Amino acid sequence: MKSPCIKRLAFTILWSAFFGGMFAASPAKTPPVQYNGLEVSAENGNVNWTSVAKDPQIEVVYIRATNGKELDPMFKKNLAKVKKTSLKVGFVLHMNTNSSVKSQYDVFVANVSPEDCDVFPIVLVDENKNWGKKFAENLSWMISYLTDRYGGAIIYTTEAFYNKQCNTELNNSLPLLLAKPGKKEPVIKNAPAGTSYLLWLFDKKGTVKGLQTAVNLIRFHEGKGMSWLLIPKKKETEESGE
Repeated sequence: MKSPCIKRLAFTILWSAFFGGMFAASPAKTPPVQYNGLEVSAENGNVNWTSVAKDPQIEVVYIRATNGKELDPMFKKNLAKVKKTSLKVGFVLHMNTNSSVKSQYDVFVANVSPEDCDVFPIVLVDENKNWGKKFAENLSWMISYLTDRYGGAIIYTTEAFYNKQCNTELNNSLPLLLAKPGKKEPVIKNAPAGTSYLLWLFDKKGTVKGLQTAVNLIRFHEGKGMSWLLIPKKKETEESGE
C-alpha cells in the first residue's frame, strides 16, 4: 500500500503537468508585415481614410489620378476625403500609348494641384504596352514636364520592365518605385554603384483597416525614407515674387 507522501507526490506531478501545460507561454506571434505606404485606385472602391490614417505604419499614400487622358473614377472622392486627414499624399499618372505625352500631362495637371501634393508624383509605366523606339524619349518628356511643375517625379514599373526598357543613365538618377511582389528585393541591373530603388511594391494583396479589398503595399529601401519623397516647400519670399 502506497504511503500518503507518495500519493501526494504523484498528485503534485500530475497537477503540474496538466495545469502547467495550460498556462505555458504561447508561441511567439508572427511579426506584422512591415510597410510604409499604400497605392490605391478605383479598384479599391470606397476607402475609409479616417481608419487608414490611424495605421501607425503608413507614412505616405499614393492615389491614382489619371489613366492616359481619363481621370480615375475614384480620384475626386479620394482626394476630398484624404485631405481631411494628416496623411502625406501623392498622386499617380498612369502613362499609356493611347495618346500623346502632352495630352496626358495636361489632364493630370488640370486635376492635381501642387498644393495638394506632399510628395513627388509618380509616373506608372504599364509593362504590357508596346512602347516602341520612342519609349525612352516619351518617358523623359513626361518626367521633365512633371519636374517643372511639381519639383520632381518618380518612375513606377516592374523590376523586369525597368531593367529591359528604362535602365539608362538618365533614369538611374531618378527615384524609382519598382513592383516585385514577394520576398526578394528588386535589383537594378548594370547600374552605377550605389544605385537602388526608393520604394518597393512588395505585396499586391495587402490588408489594411479602412479598405475592403486587397491593396498594394509599399516600403522604403533600407536607409531611405520620407525625406526622399517630400516636395521642398518654397520660401515665402519666392512665393510672393520678391
